[in-house]
Amino acid sequence: MKIFSFFCVALLVIACLSFSAVCLADEPVVDVVIMKDGTVIKGTILKLSTRKVVIETLEGETVTQSFEDVYTFKEEPLAPAGDAIAGGPGQQPAPFFDRHGWEVGAEVYTVTYEEPGFMKQTGVMAGLSGSYAYHDGWMLRAELRLAQGQVDYTSRDTGSMSDIDDALLETRILVGYDVMMSDFGAVTFFSGFGYRYLEDDSAGRTTTTGHWGYLRESNYFYSPIGIESVSRVSEKWRLSFLLEYDYLWKGRQESYLSDVNPAYGDVTSNQNSGYGIRAALGVEHILPWGVLSFEPFIRYWDIGDSEVNTVSFAGSIIGVGWEPANTTLETGLTVSCRF
Repeated sequence: MKIFSFFCVALLVIACLSFSAVCLADEPVVDVVIMKDGTVIKGTILKLSTRKVVIETLEGETVTQSFEDVYTFKEEPLAPAGDAIAGGPGQQPAPFFDRHGWEVGAEVYTVTYEEPGFMKQTGVMAGLSGSYAYHDGWMLRAELRLAQGQVDYTSRDTGSMSDIDDALLETRILVGYDVMMSDFGAVTFFSGFGYRYLEDDSAGRTTTTGHWGYLRESNYFYSPIGIESVSRVSEKWRLSFLLEYDYLWKGRQESYLSDVNPAYGDVTSNQNSGYGIRAALGVEHILPWGVLSFEPFIRYWDIGDSEVNTVSFAGSIIGVGWEPANTTLETGLTVSCRF
């Protein structure tokens, strides 16, 4: 089967090269080998087999690559001396995807959490993020995000409270597939699993109407489904784009009512419906040590009513309660370095 596949690929390559040769009969041409990680090697193909491709680059260096790592072959007119992109023997200086890539970043954003008809919180959060990605046609990426800040609470029924401490942790594992768009861009389709934890701590404080606050913990378990792209604008600049839908598997809210009075029982509320949306548009600057990125973003969650739970005091049920439907909107900027 591998020999047959190679035979078909070889015929396709020969056909493409033959057609190019006819079209460019009067022009010198160069072989172009595009790798799955985005690397482009220009020169002359010396050997092509099911195991490897041997290319003599424009600078006279012999480069050997695994055939399985090749995305496609093509030809193009030979550029006049001095017109080739600098940055290595016959190669573009910065492929779209390195085989192993690390990224660290800092972000700042505004957040608005609202339970329509009940309450609203607004504030500013700041944090750090980090990720590791492996690309080989397929993509595997692990992400971690930490943030903290303060929010202000307002409610028509229970008054207001300022400077409530919030802290967030989010981690994700993504699996995707890279689609190379020649040497001008690439698209990655991805999915995976994510966990988002938010701590909202007003314990020991009272609102303007004398209502006591308490610790709340929010847990989201979800699967992201999305697409991201990167396109080359010039030798040193690229544009990136992200669009993602987050399917909520389960939400769990922990309300520590015992912070108000130890006789109250803490309440766990399960949320079974909801979704999230993310979008980002970034500008990337290619530097000798890696890539510097500026990425404005928007993140949105829409969560339905939770299941109804009982509320207890001194071991006796005194009523029922639930976590109301709510939305969360985050808008901000991430500045990151990839190397």
